[in-house]
Amino acid sequence: MSFCLVGQYEGDPIRLLVPEGRSTLGADGDCDLVLPYPTISRRHAVIERRSDGLTIEDLDSSNGTRVDGQRVGGSTRIEANQEIRLGELRLRLETLDEGDDEVGASASDLVEPESDTIVHATLSPVANDRLAFEFLPDLLARLPNSGSTAEAARLIGETFWSALPLDGLRLSDVQDVAAVVFEAGRIDELGHSFDCLPLRIELKLSPRCIPGREQRIFALARSLFGLVEEAGSADDGRPARLASMPDPPPLDPDVRAIYERASRIARSDISVLIQGESGTGKDLLARFIHEQTADSEHPFVALNCAALPADLLEAELFGIEKGVATGVEARAGCFERSHGGTLFLDEIGDMAADTQAKILRVLQEGEIVRVGGSTSIAARPRIISATNRDVERMVAEGNFRLDLLHRIAGWEVTLPPLRQRPADIANLAMHFLIEACRARKTRIRGISRRALDCLGRYEWPGNVRELQREMQRVAVFLGRDDLLTGKDLRAAIRDAHRAPADDSLEGQLAATERTIIKRALSQCDGNVSEAARRLRVSRSTLYRRLEQLDLQAGASLNDAS
Repeated sequence: MSFCLVGQYEGDPIRLLVPEGRSTLGADGDCDLVLPYPTISRRHAVIERRSDGLTIEDLDSSNGTRVDGQRVGGSTRIEANQEIRLGELRLRLETLDEGDDEVGASASDLVEPESDTIVHATLSPVANDRLAFEFLPDLLARLPNSGSTAEAARLIGETFWSALPLDGLRLSDVQDVAAVVFEAGRIDELGHSFDCLPLRIELKLSPRCIPGREQRIFALARSLFGLVEEAGSADDGRPARLASMPDPPPLDPDVRAIYERASRIARSDISVLIQGESGTGKDLLARFIHEQTADSEHPFVALNCAALPADLLEAELFGIEKGVATGVEARAGCFERSHGGTLFLDEIGDMAADTQAKILRVLQEGEIVRVGGSTSIAARPRIISATNRDVERMVAEGNFRLDLLHRIAGWEVTLPPLRQRPADIANLAMHFLIEACRARKTRIRGISRRALDCLGRYEWPGNVRELQREMQRVAVFLGRDDLLTGKDLRAAIRDAHRAPADDSLEGQLAATERTIIKRALSQCDGNVSEAARRLRVSRSTLYRRLEQLDLQAGASLNDAS
């Protein structure tokens, strides 16, 4: 059984895992369990955890040690739920469930996007807590104002040298190694070198570097120094390129395939329809497509079509002229403001039939007339739409125009729900937790193995958005160097159970059919009509089987076998 000491100081949570053997508690940084608070002596007490239980012993502290109010001197036995008072600090001894005393995921386990960008370096898989929390925020604040490639290289070199276990570091121009832009430490023993344009990086690892981490250190070097080239691209006044994957990147092969295809789609002007449950990241995919080819002169305008009644929605879409109603001033609508850029119509499936007809006319003619006006105004944005509704079924039921669907669905894609993306859960949870803790200026150790098991078993009806909110909630209760445990999660998540795999004949036949359909969709680039022809079934039959098998039509299914 494992134990931890739990309490708080001035509203900040304290939670310390009690390791096996003897552990010193005190304010001194060399103590096993550091408590840097008033009334705590430098070496205040010793807690010992053995197979037969726990004991605590005061070390002649100035303000004493008490167990349930009784002052202790020599070794005193303690049990779960007892109050341990060190000076004025009150702690409670609690038991931990199996797996909550083991780190299941930490900051070093985060997977970053493949390209070298500022966002990616922030969450590099070797970015330890010291780099991520103490050095990178300052670097990222200073880097945009560096003014030149050489200055950017110097700033990044200083950060790398200060934060990571190195004995020597030299940065020079790859074309002229005599042109040194940064140098520190023992430069006569630089044992590793590689080029990361426009720099040559030479470094010597410290003996303090953990064995087996060398390649990770080199990967971080490439990621960080890749920012120099990016800073150089901004020297001409143009903004640096944005990330090629969302932050953090998807690990699920289906979602990665969607983003890879979206990158190709972005270079065209065809319209896009993104389907998926609420919270799956449809807005992120829409913005990703826009950002691949856009610059500051091409706006991205988003509108939630379900948030407004029909009359107000039309004014937001097409604009309004002055004097239409008392006190109304003229203003441009979303179509007009996004001319030459991207218009993202979220929840387009909730749009009234009359509004659908007006949008269809605008898409056909490339111009709008403001509400209350008579003058035609050019409006030719790229349309990206999103909905959590079954548009094909809405068309069949007469609730959505087929001609409009053809206009907005040049590329139709479905984002899978989080419950079908188990590979992404740990990475997303760690990302959101670090993000929330950083906002509170709290450094944590990670997520326990048991907590990760709970997160993996939960169905996530609210998808990625629900996971983000859960991590924001639990971050409030975590203290410095704390570990997120199963007890911190909501009861619904903590107690979730997933159904076991179906080994029956029917279940195995369904699994085989799922694989066949996924392979056909992958080979047809997600085109349901083409996949139906290849499988020699009707389109409606294939859609019905997709629904029954809980498959997503729009994803490229690379894991089909």
